[in-house]
Amino acid sequence: TTTLYGTNANGAEYSITSLTAGLTYFTRVYCSNNQLGAGPPVATVPPSAIPRQKPPAVDTITLSAGTDTTGKSMLVTWNTPTSPGSSVQGYAVEWYTKSVAVPYFGVQTQQLLTSTGTITGGTFTVAFGATDVPLPGVANAVNGQSYITTSVDLTGILQRGDLLSISGLTYLVATTGVLSASSIPLAEATAWLNQAPAALAITPAPYTGNTVQGAVVYRQHRTPRLSVNVLPTDLQVALENLPSIGRVRVARTGSTNNFVWTVTFLSQFGPLASPNVLRVNSFNIAGTAPNLVSSIGVVGVSPQNYKIQLVPSTSTSVVLSGLKPGTAYFVTVKAANDRGYGMFGSPAPPSYTPIGIPDALSNVWLRSLSQTQVELMYDEVDMSGGAAVDQYLIEYGNDASFQVATAHPPVLPQNKYVRVTTSADLGPIDPTSVFTLSLSNYFGVYNVDLGGYFNLVSNSQFITQVTPGGGVAVDLTILVARGEFVKIANQEYRVCLDPTTSFAMAGVSATQFNFATNVVTVSPALNNHPILVVGTTIVVRDCLMVITGLPSTTTLSVSHQCFASFGPGATDPVYVRWGPSAIPICDKSNPWTPVTYTGFSILEAPVFKLDTAMGPFTNLDVTAAFGNAVTGQWNDAANTANSISSLGCEDYFRLGDPYSGQIARVLTPCIGATCGCAGLTPTVLPLGDIASPNLETSLSYDTLQYATQEIQTIRISTATGDFTSGVGGFRLQFGADVTATTLAGGNGGINVNAQYGCLLWASGVTALADAADSAALKAELETLPSIDQVQVSRKLYLNPTIAVYSITFTGFRVRGKLPTIQVVDQGSNGCGAFTGATPAAAVVTKVQNAYVNAYRLEKSSDIPVTATAEDVKAAIEQLSLSCKVDVVRRVAKNGFNWFVTFSRGVPVNLLTFNANDYKLRAVLAPLAT
Repeated sequence: TTTLYGTNANGAEYSITSLTAGLTYFTRVYCSNNQLGAGPPVATVPPSAIPRQKPPAVDTITLSAGTDTTGKSMLVTWNTPTSPGSSVQGYAVEWYTKSVAVPYFGVQTQQLLTSTGTITGGTFTVAFGATDVPLPGVANAVNGQSYITTSVDLTGILQRGDLLSISGLTYLVATTGVLSASSIPLAEATAWLNQAPAALAITPAPYTGNTVQGAVVYRQHRTPRLSVNVLPTDLQVALENLPSIGRVRVARTGSTNNFVWTVTFLSQFGPLASPNVLRVNSFNIAGTAPNLVSSIGVVGVSPQNYKIQLVPSTSTSVVLSGLKPGTAYFVTVKAANDRGYGMFGSPAPPSYTPIGIPDALSNVWLRSLSQTQVELMYDEVDMSGGAAVDQYLIEYGNDASFQVATAHPPVLPQNKYVRVTTSADLGPIDPTSVFTLSLSNYFGVYNVDLGGYFNLVSNSQFITQVTPGGGVAVDLTILVARGEFVKIANQEYRVCLDPTTSFAMAGVSATQFNFATNVVTVSPALNNHPILVVGTTIVVRDCLMVITGLPSTTTLSVSHQCFASFGPGATDPVYVRWGPSAIPICDKSNPWTPVTYTGFSILEAPVFKLDTAMGPFTNLDVTAAFGNAVTGQWNDAANTANSISSLGCEDYFRLGDPYSGQIARVLTPCIGATCGCAGLTPTVLPLGDIASPNLETSLSYDTLQYATQEIQTIRISTATGDFTSGVGGFRLQFGADVTATTLAGGNGGINVNAQYGCLLWASGVTALADAADSAALKAELETLPSIDQVQVSRKLYLNPTIAVYSITFTGFRVRGKLPTIQVVDQGSNGCGAFTGATPAAAVVTKVQNAYVNAYRLEKSSDIPVTATAEDVKAAIEQLSLSCKVDVVRRVAKNGFNWFVTFSRGVPVNLLTFNANDYKLRAVLAPLAT
């Protein structure tokens, strides 16, 4: 079957679409005029092609020990993927470990293409990788000549401005000189990157090699011609068709003459260096000083302990060796055909921990107890060889070679003692140095009185403050944060994380509101009201306000984002959400679940918080590279037990929850043998790894389930008049991602494409329209890869038009500190124009930042390295989880062993001690374990 696909008067290139992958298609080209029609056909070079793509992701990947029993290797197996039109030519198996800090698995490289100057049209191509693609035919090159001659016509394969290589020398195809079926002009290739059309390949260069005949000419893999406003999806397809590039994601921001295409390399790990950079051939771009500049946006970082092994296509398994028992290894496998490597596949679960033979035990001692008994002591371990230890095997006999020995019945873990040991690689240990011990208790006790007096009335969801006898009130907003534990009488709660929990202030009504003067009028007169004070968050008629002043007994000054007045004569209730004298109570085990107190009213009682609580911390950027340093919102100077200053170098703390929150230590980096925690300040808490506090660690998304949610508002408005509903669009940018799916507010103009549309500012002015438009904005935000779930509402005001969208980030991937949303392309760049009024610049406000509470590990007082058994006993019994202990001390090399037995109030499971040996001093590597 022969099909005429088009005439394409511009010549040069033509794309044939809607073909069937894997079939062979033969093509030929005719020349036609308007007098006599088509001439004889000419077959293409090559005469046929098979439409195909890279292999799909490899599936059914399994990880196992194989035949290994040492824990130092693993077997990886997989299925052969389908690859229509091109058989699989090989595989790449990559493996690595998880880092203790973000980036856990390395960083994907990002490269940028940025348009500059004034571009009026034209096309460009993008090349990537080494100049190693052999071209048809052969060439002759003569030393000193600024051109080469070819045996076949390469003008359909090489363009002016392309890189080529012959006999190991690299040149550009010159933009001057004869480019014909048998001749290729050469230009200097020293500056081969980011050359504007006016400067590209303009300097002829003589061939400097030895004269050769029959040499092969090479070029880079490059795309076909692309329009100067190419859609991100089309650029993605063009790049992924290059064998030198794997799978990528492309985003486009900006507008004509200011486009930026961000190319993220998804399937290639680690940094990419020259020649693996996007090279633009700008020769055919038109305009005033036009260009497309390639740059590195993000330098890639390889995952920790990254390795790769190439496997031939004849095999679907490989043994990875050189592994460490007990370490989790993450594995990916990707397949390649003649189009290059496709996307990698991952096993489920994505990692495997090789299990080996347990290691030798430490500190094994034997002593005689009587004529017929000896005592054997050893350090029990939870894990060894990568697996849990479930029993110990003991042999004894009279033969030192154990040729004849008796096997004792297996001994189960006994947890009989806790051993505390001080030691050093090279002593002596400084006798004036100290260490501390802890018992994994981050909860502490309720012994910090907030001051003031409080009520918890029956059937209430709030603790409220009272000032009997003219007492002095305290400000709860700087003493407890949302998510904090509090206790009143015998009732334990957590302050609710949900900012919408509220109660109606009994006996108080709002009679008038003037949004221009920011004043609410209330009735009756307040007269030193104990709850409605400066700093209290209230809601009146769906308008969220914060009291900023009390001008009179009947008026409140407020901050707000509301644009409609009401009254006088109204009788609207005033709802209280949070403030210096009112906090909402939630279930102790779940700070998102409000509770109602149903007991007898508790009146004028003190409220307590935990002595381990250090208050809320912000700057919760889960994506921050190389560890986090969180920022305290206040420093409780009145009680240093609740401030950052209670922490020292290498101290332990939990984030979010004292029982299950993420454990970290104060980051204490070392330079040589000198360690310190200069990053710890009265307001900054740097996170160190729990096992190696000299290394940074990062926040986890799980930790931030106990954090407040970030809330942002978007205000689209005009100074006068009203917009026409149903027209007028915009896009939203969140980090590097831009919304593009919805078409209601514009279809991209000349870029008509369902992936480059715009949101509509409003489809109408009714409550139903508010709900529909909020749902549309929610759905659009959730199309972005970095957003999984949000809640959206809208408040619309008229005369003039002001639309306020409120966005609460509720999903897993949007926990913690977030980029501020940007409104872009408002009525421009393919988004529908606003009519009826002129839009003002959009305003985005962060109404609530994310914060999370922290809890320090309860620790003993400093214990001298020379402490007696009685000293250690006294220090341990200070800890709230300890009742009575017995301690025995023995000399151990250059330190001591203290054996601790819980003699009263014995826990079900023997408690684990945490030792902080930062203040130990010795010649080399002092340690407390």
